[in-house]
Amino acid sequence: MFIPRNPSLTRKDTAIADKKQLAGYNITVDKGTVLPDALADFVRTLKQSRDQQPSPHAQAIIDARRAASVENEITARKTMEEHILFWGEGYPGGIKGITLKDQVNLVKGFLPEPPRVTVAELWGSLARPQPDSCIGYITATEATTHTPALNMPFTREEDDMADWYNVVHNADTHFPFLTAQWKSAIFGEN
Repeated sequence: MFIPRNPSLTRKDTAIADKKQLAGYNITVDKGTVLPDALADFVRTLKQSRDQQPSPHAQAIIDARRAASVENEITARKTMEEHILFWGEGYPGGIKGITLKDQVNLVKGFLPEPPRVTVAELWGSLARPQPDSCIGYITATEATTHTPALNMPFTREEDDMADWYNVVHNADTHFPFLTAQWKSAIFGEN
């Protein structure tokens, strides 16, 4: 007997609408589009078979992934995060000057413009990007709220300039350079 992964009709309709909205903005996922040369070369490298056993760290990721695949999204994220991401200074053993934040709001200015007027009229604007995890540089505000204070990677003047040109809404972090969006295999979206 086949049991659908997600029997909710509302959720299915929402997923279909989301796919159509993204397609309207020329954002395609898993459509067999030709990748840019640099990305295609990287993917080929990843697909090559390895003649050796994975490193202990890679094996830990493989093992954790198996356990995470049967969990809900939040539990799976917490299971995998420590193996894939690196911790900011606010965590024991974290990297100085770096911060790890959950669910930060990135500014909408970097979203693509609708390619046609009808796309915006039909589908509206894209939602504000909000990655599940975001790694960037510590702000002066965050650094000084800790006791003892965390290392500030920028001078106060540089921090002020970073606030002016930030890409994170309300400046939770400066210059995010790694973001992650997590989906569980069982509880993921259609």
